[in-house]
Amino acid sequence: MAAAAQSLTRRTLGMCASADGERLCGAAVAASGNGLRMRLKLVAAANLPLPPHLTQNLLQLQKPGGSDGVLLSLLRQEMADQMVQLAALLTGRLEEHAAPLSIGVGDWLLVDEHHPGALPTPCSICDTHRLAELTGLTVVDDFAARDLAAGGNGMVLSLLPYWLLLADRSMTAPERIARVLIERLSTSEEFRMTYLPPHAVLADWLPPVHCETVSSAEAAVDLLLERTSPRADEPPLWPEVAGAVFDDPIDFDWHSAVQTVLPHGHAVPLADFHFDSDSLPAAAWATLALLHLDQAPANMPHMTGAETRRLLGRLTPGSPHLWSRLLREMHKVQPETMSLLRAI
Repeated sequence: MAAAAQSLTRRTLGMCASADGERLCGAAVAASGNGLRMRLKLVAAANLPLPPHLTQNLLQLQKPGGSDGVLLSLLRQEMADQMVQLAALLTGRLEEHAAPLSIGVGDWLLVDEHHPGALPTPCSICDTHRLAELTGLTVVDDFAARDLAAGGNGMVLSLLPYWLLLADRSMTAPERIARVLIERLSTSEEFRMTYLPPHAVLADWLPPVHCETVSSAEAAVDLLLERTSPRADEPPLWPEVAGAVFDDPIDFDWHSAVQTVLPHGHAVPLADFHFDSDSLPAAAWATLALLHLDQAPANMPHMTGAETRRLLGRLTPGSPHLWSRLLREMHKVQPETMSLLRAI
């Protein structure tokens, strides 16, 4: 990494619709360093309630035959206008002279009207040209498209950002620990478990982050026990786990449950990391935007099924002045090296 880039502090915004489509979630993230060496901090968060008709349209896109081209085009324009308002809220909460470089816009799942019965596919739901024009900021969006083109499913693209935001990446601690993020999915009973290895586990700049979905809190505890226990003469699938981070609005005693499985471990709420269930995914999209600017592949082929790692997202330039500033910052970045096998 170039010496000039190590002291660089950049800010970018992330935005996405909540899973229930009722609000727009936003976060501003400050980054020092580049690529997988980035150190990230949440510096602002805000939500914006969406008008009922936009919520209805978002949910309609997830129904068979709901992805009407005209509806999607109008929705993207209106979502861009909502994001302009949210961008103003977020930038108003930043320190003076701390203007963001870009906006990362999250994908939304929709069902292809031409393929009945097909699984929902992530796609962009923002008119990025309108958003860039009205904010002056460069927009990075459509992250799933490149993973899909490489044979992946375009899903769980938040894994690498979650690792950057929540993993134990301390450089001075004598023993780093792995963590497991436990998230309740929307208002359902399902939970997603994400294994976040410590910094020392990095191999060829791809942390072995892994996630699984279970049907209940009790099933999550059982999975934690199964994945952290040795298997015959083999190590556990999730080694070195000594901590859990839970995001669950329902009153379940995660502290006792985790200590039952990990006697020397502990569970902490997501709020201890200064995130909640809205700001964390928004910060993940901001992180994906930063990874794009750093020319760092961000998909996880072992989870998405893609043939290889790829740079995710597309750029829509902002105002000429801010676009020039962004290009200067990108020029300072020395992309992480990777093996020849991964580069092709």
